[in-house]
Amino acid sequence: MLKILLQGLGGFETELLNWLQQSLPSYIPPQIIFEVSEVNLPLSSSYYNTKRLQFNAYGILSSLSTMFKNTGFFRVLALTNEDIYVEGLNFVFGLAQKPLNPFDETSLTALVSTNRLTTGLADLKSRVFKTRLLKEAVHELGHTLTLDHCVKKCVMRFSNTIIETDLKPASFCIECLNKIRVYIENMMKIFHR
Repeated sequence: MLKILLQGLGGFETELLNWLQQSLPSYIPPQIIFEVSEVNLPLSSSYYNTKRLQFNAYGILSSLSTMFKNTGFFRVLALTNEDIYVEGLNFVFGLAQKPLNPFDETSLTALVSTNRLTTGLADLKSRVFKTRLLKEAVHELGHTLTLDHCVKKCVMRFSNTIIETDLKPASFCIECLNKIRVYIENMMKIFHR
């Protein structure tokens, strides 16, 4: 089995990490198991942009990649309530590292922010919020499993607005799912040799 760590950052709720641990296996191939970190990690203020009032997503990913290198996790999905951005965009729902090639054994990291997923919602524990969180988590994990953005009815469709997130499904299209299956089969052979 390949292990993915669900890692909270800052004040991210353990309850949501546990919910994701139960929900993600319905969308990700069964050779992957999810573990929840027992400790939330602090977000370094060095990645906070005081002019934008947001955290730099690339800086966070880079730091996490270094921290989780050679820890035995196949992937790390970090989650934060803070607003994140990349240069050239006002904000991002998430960001992920993609393998350099189909045989890349590097443990990669993905990051999802719930900050903009609450848009238009009074109840932050609502089904709509959790569905948005699930879609973005599956989407960013998809990138770590070699996938690019997809134009089909697929969770890998790019979302620039919360409406686009709401309209896309939480599951992969058949083409993207097949790409992930092949990649995971290759990784299983590499990790278990």
